[in-house]
Amino acid sequence: MQTHRGIILLLWGLVAIQLTCHQAAAKETPDSDTNLTPDQAGAPGSSGGASDGADPDSTVGTAEGNKPAAFETGEVDTLELGKPVDGGVSSTGNRAAPAGHKLILVADSTDRTITRLTTDDDNSYQWARYSIGNATNRPTAVDYDRTGDFVYWTSVNGANSRVSRFPYETGPGLRLDGGQASVPDGIAVDVISRNLYWTDTGTDRITVSRLDGSFRKSLITQGLDEPRAIVVDPNSGWMYWTDWGNPSKIERARMDGTQGSVIVNVVQGHWPNGLALDAAANRLYWCNGGTGEIWTSGVTGSNPSPAKLLTHANAHLFGIAVDETYIYWTAWNIPGVHRISKLLQGYLKLSIPHFQKLNDIHVRTTSNTPSQPNACSTSNGNCAQLCLPVPGGGRTCACQDGWSLGSDGRSCISAACRPNPCRNSGRCIGQDNSYTCDCPAGFSGVSCQININECASSPCQNGGQCRDGVNRYTCVCPAGFSGVNCQVNINECASRPCQNGGQCRDGVNRYTCVCPAGFNGVNCQTNINECASRPCQNGGQCRDGVNRYTCVCPPGFSGVNCQIDDVCTPSPCQNGGRCVDGVNSYSCVCPDGFLGQRCEISATTAATTFASTGTSSVCESGWLHHEGKCYCLLEDQSTYSEAARTCADLDVYGQLAVVKRPSTHRFLMDYVQHVGGGSPWIGIDDSTTEGVWKYVDDVLVSDPFNEWAEGTWNSRKKDCVRMSETFGYHWQPMPCNSQLTYICEYPLQPPTDAPTPTPTDVERCEPDTCNQGGICIDGPSSYTCYCLPGYVGDNCETETNECEPNPCQNGGVCTDGRLSYTCKCPSGFGGVNCELTCPAGFRLFQDQCFWFSPTPVRKNVAAAETDCDARGARLACVKDEETHNFLKMTIATTNRRPYWIGLSDRVEEGTWRHSDGTALGSFRPFRPGNSNSGWRDCVLIWPASAYQWLYYTCGSRRNFICQKAASP
Repeated sequence: MQTHRGIILLLWGLVAIQLTCHQAAAKETPDSDTNLTPDQAGAPGSSGGASDGADPDSTVGTAEGNKPAAFETGEVDTLELGKPVDGGVSSTGNRAAPAGHKLILVADSTDRTITRLTTDDDNSYQWARYSIGNATNRPTAVDYDRTGDFVYWTSVNGANSRVSRFPYETGPGLRLDGGQASVPDGIAVDVISRNLYWTDTGTDRITVSRLDGSFRKSLITQGLDEPRAIVVDPNSGWMYWTDWGNPSKIERARMDGTQGSVIVNVVQGHWPNGLALDAAANRLYWCNGGTGEIWTSGVTGSNPSPAKLLTHANAHLFGIAVDETYIYWTAWNIPGVHRISKLLQGYLKLSIPHFQKLNDIHVRTTSNTPSQPNACSTSNGNCAQLCLPVPGGGRTCACQDGWSLGSDGRSCISAACRPNPCRNSGRCIGQDNSYTCDCPAGFSGVSCQININECASSPCQNGGQCRDGVNRYTCVCPAGFSGVNCQVNINECASRPCQNGGQCRDGVNRYTCVCPAGFNGVNCQTNINECASRPCQNGGQCRDGVNRYTCVCPPGFSGVNCQIDDVCTPSPCQNGGRCVDGVNSYSCVCPDGFLGQRCEISATTAATTFASTGTSSVCESGWLHHEGKCYCLLEDQSTYSEAARTCADLDVYGQLAVVKRPSTHRFLMDYVQHVGGGSPWIGIDDSTTEGVWKYVDDVLVSDPFNEWAEGTWNSRKKDCVRMSETFGYHWQPMPCNSQLTYICEYPLQPPTDAPTPTPTDVERCEPDTCNQGGICIDGPSSYTCYCLPGYVGDNCETETNECEPNPCQNGGVCTDGRLSYTCKCPSGFGGVNCELTCPAGFRLFQDQCFWFSPTPVRKNVAAAETDCDARGARLACVKDEETHNFLKMTIATTNRRPYWIGLSDRVEEGTWRHSDGTALGSFRPFRPGNSNSGWRDCVLIWPASAYQWLYYTCGSRRNFICQKAASP
């Protein structure tokens, strides 16, 4: 043995074979026939790789039939140089290169085969031979795509040269070069970007296509002389090739064909043939056919600089490959696969009987297969045709020959689409020699020249006229109709044209108003003038009302139409008393010092009488007597409450006037009218309960008697009542802070001290005079019943009807009760008076509004709370069985999905609170066995568990229920 540059000179080895289970184990032994000379110290070590990671391409090339139609298999029985022996045949049904195994492919141009060898341990190999089967085929270059499971190869044989592929386990072949290949010496598969590269020594170019042969593009056409082997690195974006022309060189360029440069100049005549890339170590390896040398350098031609590794004496080297540990090569004149470690140790030759003139060699392992994704890995980098990786993690979109890149840098435009033949903004879709127009909506024809007539289907209804547009039409509707197709009969009543309570009846392009009594006109806008017939007699002035009139009579006349002579003419009042006319009666307003019905009694006489009898039937000075009560109109302006206090201060039983009888109303009306007291307060208000009117003695105002003015009904701010001069002294609700005159009253006989009169003609209280527990008080000539709440009438014989006037709003039906009423509300309304309702989309239950998110609207609890808050609501609080059953029935009749409710312990673990902040009460229908577990902090109503509550993770996306209070 001898050394060279500190490295042991390795001799050709003769290796003995031991066969076990149809596999061969290799051992190294010396061989005296051949010398292998290492030339470099510090040879490179092993490198790593990664697994494949893209989808296989579909077939788009030219089918070549079942070629290779079959392959034979066997074991490498001879690993010694020049002494092959026949191998046994094993089953063809098993894959020869499963994931994780090493695969070696060798092209044999003389034998017209591609041989594959597989091994698990680099010591024993199995082989299979693809018979290309056609005398015109001469396999030259070879590569493999594990993802698509295809073998790619070239054939160099004059006019029969081609670039093709076939399935790893054999099947129909596919020609990929489109009949354009001349001398395709090298091939490389980009397994990440799913592209195929090949060199052509005949046309001096490098071509790229998709793996199925589609979108072929001449990538480099200048500066090439005799390009041969090619390798690509899709993770770095660089490709490398050999050129054995003059001058000979190793070159590289970006994988989009740009920035080409020479990285190693090779001595002329050395013929750089095969090229291999160790991407993990950033090294290139190449073999020179003219010298039998194997060289290496960095991928830029430096770091390290080019260095010769070994010389295979008398060998015309063609193909070279590397994996993590070994360097492999082929020689035209020495059949077999040659192998040596990167440390230039352990030379081995693999021989199979059919090996003849071997060309390219390809070695693929899991670790030396590029697998990291690049910019082209997903959706082809959004490129229309070719996505080519470039250094820095970027990509370049490219188009097949004859096509140009669009302005967006992604689309491809055929030459047939320049200029664009498609009209009306149609999109040109180019083929190689023709085009198709993708027309925008509304156009058709070869060039999108036809405007589609959208009116052809006569879409307009009810006599509407159709006007065609671009991808649209417009219906000009006749009067009375609307809608896209004039399908809607316009509801002329929608604008509520009928005034003053008129009912609107819709027609076609018209409406009719049915007017209430007292109004007429197209829109019931005219108040019928009931004074037009001049009903007032004796010079009375007529004041028109709504469906009524009032006569203001001159002095001396009275009556509805002033038809009654006034009994105060001449005045029956004595001693200067002022006569106040009534209905067939009168009252005297006496001056100081006189009293009595006609002011006929002097105060001195009255005092003597009072002293002897202890009683009096005469009102105090300035007050008018009527039916057992004394009345006084006070003309100082006061609010309602101030007036009530003044009345109470004037007498221990003083109060604002209570008008419960028609005779009382007529008396007071005449009193105010003749005195000119304006529109005074009387003792009626609804301050306690809105819409429930009561007298100041707490008795409800109800039929059979009231004097409400029509058209002046209550509003929320008008809670007190006046006798309105404007409305003929009928009752009118007013704001209680209005400044008005007012009428006070007090009883002649106080109810707590009522002696029994002695005259025999006086009506006296009997035990059953007042019904329903009413209290009877004797007066000077009659009695008065003070009724218990809920009853009215002279003898408390009539039960009050709390449904009059109807307090129920929005069509609610009122049911009267004892001092109460109940409203039965229509669907969609609630509250005591049916005054409450819910916004659109909410459901009403027990004066609360609930919104159930539709099936597609599912959110986590935080997002659901935000959604509810935007609706002015919160997640639903379920505190009782009634509410739970309502939610349960609603879910059961809609989508039967789980729904979030407003209950969680997110603030403090184990302390459950509703969304309104209140603590969880006794109602808690949790599913038995369901545990909080410390992270299930929210609660669902779970239909699959009989609608029980379920602890659940707050981040889960579910339907949810919002809740808010109903409002007027």
